[in-house]
Amino acid sequence: MVKIGETLTDTAVEIWDVDRIQRWLLGENWHRSQICAINVFYWGGYETDFLRITEAGYAHEYEIKLTRSDFLADKRKSGFMQKLTDRGFWTTDYSRDDMRKHDALAQGKGRVKSFTFVTAYGIVKEEDIPEHCGWMEVEKDGTGIDTKKYAPNLPRPVKASGRDMRLLTSKLCWRWYQLWMSK
Repeated sequence: MVKIGETLTDTAVEIWDVDRIQRWLLGENWHRSQICAINVFYWGGYETDFLRITEAGYAHEYEIKLTRSDFLADKRKSGFMQKLTDRGFWTTDYSRDDMRKHDALAQGKGRVKSFTFVTAYGIVKEEDIPEHCGWMEVEKDGTGIDTKKYAPNLPRPVKASGRDMRLLTSKLCWRWYQLWMSK
């Protein structure tokens, strides 16, 4: 409910915090995914707000942005990248420190099949979204999330290997154990 002095956008941001958006994404994707994970590191040293790995083994990354400044900062992220060795193992390539995350995604140097921004209502315009990204936005009235731009398939996606799945599952189990022990 909008209070006097608040705008609809302020209310939508308040109602749709990161946790609620993650729960919504989980509800929309769990039935068509092998794994759905929240706040995990999957590739390149970047934490993913929501990651789903499909039955076919492809990873789809969702990055949640509630403010414009956070959205703009994500486009400037740089760091190390991971590369596939001749023997089929992923190693960290620290020589790529200058590569920005979204440059890597656009060039097919990431490991995900698609990348989607999920934003609060009104913080970005369609022209702000890079060509290689999808865009979902919390609806103006705060009743749901609307897909504004479908994420295109990125070049050279890599299927998650059995090793990737075991590592991801181990991370999720460890997080669950830590939460259970902290109660």
